[in-house]
Amino acid sequence: MHSGEMREQIKLCHIKSPQEHFQIFNPSVNDVEPFAEVWAKREDKQTLSRWGMVNTNVIDRKQFIIRHFEGLSKNIAVLWNNEVYSVFGISDLDNKKQWTMLLVGRVGLSESRDTIQGW
Repeated sequence: MHSGEMREQIKLCHIKSPQEHFQIFNPSVNDVEPFAEVWAKREDKQTLSRWGMVNTNVIDRKQFIIRHFEGLSKNIAVLWNNEVYSVFGISDLDNKKQWTMLLVGRVGLSESRDTIQGW
């Protein structure tokens, strides 16, 4: 990993007290408070899943690699490109506390625009 690969600027945010399950998975800009702005390398992933028997939902998953940042917890989110992504995982990439990978995501809908079930 080289610092020249970090081409995306992201904001690390605290999630304000979530009042519904949906806010934990898809907080809005009003549900978060930025506390740091950092450079990151972004990798996109998409995962399809079935909830119930009818609807296909998409988890818009991203991985952001940043320089090591002490004290990160899973009660944070990433603000990137005017979208808020909840942090689901934080890991030290090299076991030397140089690089940290943030696994983030948003629950979305398939192209059919069906409603999300279970909420």
